[in-house]
Amino acid sequence: LTGIIDAPLKTVWLPRDRHDPNGTELWAPEIHKVNGRWYIYYAADPKRNNQRHRLFVLRAATSDPLGAYQEADTGAPHGALLTSDAHWAIDPDVFTAADGQLYLAWSCTNFRDSRFPQRICLARMRDPEHLATDPVPISTPAERWETRGRPIQEGPVGYVRNGITYITYSASASWIANDYAVGILQNATTDLLNPAKWSKAGPIFDHHGRTYGPGSVVFVPNSEGTEYWNFYHAIESSNCAPAYDCRDIRMQRMWWTPAGLPVLGFPVNPRVALADPGAASKDSVIAP
Repeated sequence: LTGIIDAPLKTVWLPRDRHDPNGTELWAPEIHKVNGRWYIYYAADPKRNNQRHRLFVLRAATSDPLGAYQEADTGAPHGALLTSDAHWAIDPDVFTAADGQLYLAWSCTNFRDSRFPQRICLARMRDPEHLATDPVPISTPAERWETRGRPIQEGPVGYVRNGITYITYSASASWIANDYAVGILQNATTDLLNPAKWSKAGPIFDHHGRTYGPGSVVFVPNSEGTEYWNFYHAIESSNCAPAYDCRDIRMQRMWWTPAGLPVLGFPVNPRVALADPGAASKDSVIAP
């Protein structure tokens, strides 16, 4: 995991024309291997104003995840992911839920632009390039820690542990350094498109000490599978505006409760030395 700092940067795709629907403001790309093929899901805006974002998908041209990509054949121009509401959308995440089905989670509004609140939407997928159901908003920002600055839920990441489907997400205003935090949704049933079956908890990761605005958590095992590490972005100074211009990528060890909930602790202060992955205790589960 620590080899990321030395990994070469590779450009795998560029927009053809900045006037295309996916020509500018490319946000939050995620790479996923689905049914043996690599895909990159992302959001883009055709007008350079951050107000008309929609979802798109790229399909790998070869089996190499660092090889060339092309706009997927979604039935819409430029590999757009068609949602029935055609509303504003960012931060797509594809994952297999506890029912064994493929789902797409993203940050959505009830409008064609980025008006608030921004929520978490979910839809089942027919295949990696097409949705099978209408979007369903499964969560809306209502808690105090989700409405700092603005009512926002974004950056969802879905996963399954012990037969329960979880979605982590970032909340509050990303452009204010001390606002951003992380929450989690969980659903112990297979009725995943029913908002009433989802429960919310948080914040499970928030500002602490000299670390501000932690968000976009992703949980990654070390190569031996003996530990899990939390990759996230955060900010070192509370004076940066907009705060997202000062983010850097960080990692620190995390744990799980026996039920499957992540235990992230506090974000570590900048320049605090941590043991390398695999060098610490092999106990990756704590008591509830």
